[in-house]
Amino acid sequence: MDLTTFILFQLIFEGLLFVVVFLLLWRLLRYEKMVKRLLTGDELDQFRKLLLASQAETVRFLEAMEDSIRRGKELLGALKGEMARRERTHGEAEVMDYLRAGLKTEEIAARVGMTMGEVNLIAALARARGKLHLP
Repeated sequence: MDLTTFILFQLIFEGLLFVVVFLLLWRLLRYEKMVKRLLTGDELDQFRKLLLASQAETVRFLEAMEDSIRRGKELLGALKGEMARRERTHGEAEVMDYLRAGLKTEEIAARVGMTMGEVNLIAALARARGKLHLP
């Protein structure tokens, strides 16, 4: 490959490079003009309004979610309390039935899964309230 062919290829390559750079700059300037038009137009103001409205709705949604979570926790606490009350009431009723049937404290405690002290306390409270009459 001689020098003239090499220079010819270099000139062609530089010419193509010039055309590519020129086209890129031309497209960049067109894009810049388009962006400036969008940034200065009514579309930007409308977009800002929509963005503010979206933020306000997001805040309202989060507040509603937090309120729902708080109410859910309150309901869960009330439900747990009611379940514990019913469980205690059921346990007391079961103890009362066994006491009326004449079972001993130790046997009742073993059957219902309570301590003897709990069974004795339930029996004493029932006697004090007049709900249990044992000989």
